[in-house]
Formats: sequence, structure tokens, C-alpha cells
Amino acid sequence: MEEITELNNDSSLSRADENPWYVLATIYGEEPVFEVENKNRNAWNAWALSGLNEVQKASVAKKNRNFMHETPSWNNIRLEIKVLFSQRIPNRSLPRPHEKIDFIDTFFEESVEFSGFIFPAEVCFSGSRIRNIHFHDVFFFEKVIFEHARVQGNFWVDNTYFYDEACFRETEFCNLVTFSKVLFLHDASFIRSHFLHNVLFKAVSFDGSSYFGFSEFHRRNSFTNCYFNKPSNFRYAEFLYQYPHMEGSIFHEKTTISAEAEFWPEPDSSKQELEDAKVSCALLRHLMNTQGLPEQAHFFFRREMHFASKIGSIWERFPYLLFGWLSNYGHSLKRPLHALTWLWALPAVFFWLKDCTDKCANTIGAEIWISLLKAAGLSIANILKFTGIQRVYYEIKDFDALVPLVSDAQTLLAIPLLFLLLLGLRNRFRLK
Repeated sequence: MEEITELNNDSSLSRADENPWYVLATIYGEEPVFEVENKNRNAWNAWALSGLNEVQKASVAKKNRNFMHETPSWNNIRLEIKVLFSQRIPNRSLPRPHEKIDFIDTFFEESVEFSGFIFPAEVCFSGSRIRNIHFHDVFFFEKVIFEHARVQGNFWVDNTYFYDEACFRETEFCNLVTFSKVLFLHDASFIRSHFLHNVLFKAVSFDGSSYFGFSEFHRRNSFTNCYFNKPSNFRYAEFLYQYPHMEGSIFHEKTTISAEAEFWPEPDSSKQELEDAKVSCALLRHLMNTQGLPEQAHFFFRREMHFASKIGSIWERFPYLLFGWLSNYGHSLKRPLHALTWLWALPAVFFWLKDCTDKCANTIGAEIWISLLKAAGLSIANILKFTGIQRVYYEIKDFDALVPLVSDAQTLLAIPLLFLLLLGLRNRFRLK
């Protein structure tokens, strides 16, 4: 309470009850009573809808028809609102819907309730000091800016749509922060923000489908140089087009992040610079490793390797490409097994043809099968040469001169494939 009083005495901040947009938002009073809050919301939305175009109105109606049914016509209440507004701020005309909604350097002594509000123009809370603020079922059609703001209490955003940039740069959140069922359709920036309490991003979609002509190729989701003092939960948060930028951020050791493919852009469909995506995946991998989560860490490792395979010249990319093709970067068992199967089958056929061409040309029955089994066994022995089977049971000198060359090549190729198979087993079953 002492801190709130101190902020209130800060001459650089203006009081919320002197702000024309706050007055309009609380035109029927500031009492936290349902009837009063409902009347305030309907009056605000009637004013806001008068400034929206038909496409925006259709979007509101599609997502929540109650807005359109419950909101009165602005023409029917405009005179009443003007009278009430002039009684609280005599020398100020009623703001127009297309004006910037200006809460810059404003002190909100009481909790702010914006549930069910439609914001038709840019909203700016830069430099403001807020006790608690709640956005539920809210539509932001233009930019939302919280730069250098400080939220002393809870910051709660639920079932809300951000159609343009959402900027929370250098914002200090002193208490619980909750984003639940939120859709960011454009940039979401939290650069250099401080989260001093728990943070929840639950069922949040970053970079949804394009609306109103916004281009998905220039969006950036940034948590660069952020500080998370307590556990943060990004479970079921979706990054649909880009990996978030997290360079320089300090995360709590109990950070939770979903490491399933459906929550992240496919590597070939990511809409960002390859190097940026690679760095982001490396940071996420490291974050998972510090928590002792090898499976989640390997998910981001595979994405990191995929982006590395697209950077540089073909000779720089080739080792990554080969690693991916043969083993899905050490995660697949099927790929090295398939490769080993072909490495066994093709030379086995070659050995059999070499052995059978002269000896089995005019014979049938047992000799053909014996020759086939001999060729298959030799092929296995070449792959598993380190076991000594070849030296004990097979004499390559009995074959054509080309056979030793194929056998040696088969042994050399088997070494990396066997290694990748063992690597996949280790990663899959988290073996030491």
C-alpha cells in the first residue's frame, strides 16, 4: 500500500479519473458491481462499434454474437453519454473512435476491468502504473503498447484477440501474469520485460492466420533479454509460423514448454530467417537440458539440426543432411535399420550371383539354397565384422576378386549405420 501511495504522489503520472478514455470506460461509475460494469461495457462498445468497418464488425459477430445483440445503437445513447462525459470532464470533447486511446503515464489507483471491451484504435499504456488489470473477451483491432509500464498486481488476459502488434517492452509485472486462450495475429514483443512472479501462457497462439491484410512473413515473437524470476508455463502455447526469439533471457529452472510438433512450425514452413530459427531452437534445447528433460531437448535439437542443414554451401550442409536422412538426427530407429537392410541385401545378391553363376548354372535344389545362404551369411558377417564371424566361417579368397572390394566397402558403410542405430536406441530409451 505504501508503494501505491508513493506512485500516486508521483507528479509525472496523471490520475486515471482525469483521463477521457478511462472516464468513457467508466461513464456510469467505477463501482465493481455487475450492473454498473455491464452498462459501462455496453456504452463503450456502442461507441467503439461506430468506428469499425464491416469486416471488423463481422469478425466480432463471428467470434461472439452477444456483442452485437447486447450492444445498443450508438445513435440512441450518444447524447446521454455526451452529457455524462461533460459532467466529469467539462472542458474535453468526447473522444472519437479512431483516436489513439491514450493511457500514457497514467496512474490507476483501483483495479481496472476491461472485460468484454472492443478497442477500435491503438491503445497505449506506456509508462503507466497499474494495480490489477483484467482483459476478458476483448478485441484489440490496432496496436497495444505497454512499454515501460508497471503492473503492481495481477495481469490477466483471457479469451482475447490481438489483431495488430502487442508490445510489452520493458514492462515490469510484479505479480501473477496469465495469458489464457489468447490469439496474437501479429507481433508479440516482451523484450527486456521482468516477470517477478509466476507466468502462464496457456493455450496461447502466436502468429495465427492473416487478418485484414497483415503479412505473416514479417511477424516476430520476442522474449529477448527477459527475466523470469519464478516458474513460467508455456504448456500448449502454439508458435504457428515462427520460433520465439529468446536471446539473453533468464528463465527459471522450472519453465514448462510443450515439445510436441503440433505446437511449433514445421521446419520447412517456418517464416523467419534460418539463423534466427536455429538459435531459438538451440536456446530451447539448452533450457530443456538444464531441467533434465532429454526427450524434449532432443525435439529442439532435431529442429536445430534441420535449420543448420539449410545454412551455408552444399559442402557445409551435407553432413547435416546426411545425418538427417539416415537417422532423423539420432532419433529414428527405422531409418538406420532400413539402410542396414539394403546394405545387407544388395551385396548378398551380388555375392550369390558371383558364386552361383558357374557352380549352379545346371543344378537345382540344395546347391542353390546353400549358395544363397552362404551369400546372405557373408553379407551379415561383413556388416558385423567386429564380431569375428567372417574370419571363422567365411573365406573371401574363395570368391571372385571383386568380392573383397565389395566386402570392405560394406564393412566401412556399416560402421556409421550401426553407430546411428545405437544412437537412436540410446536417445529413444534415454540410456547412459
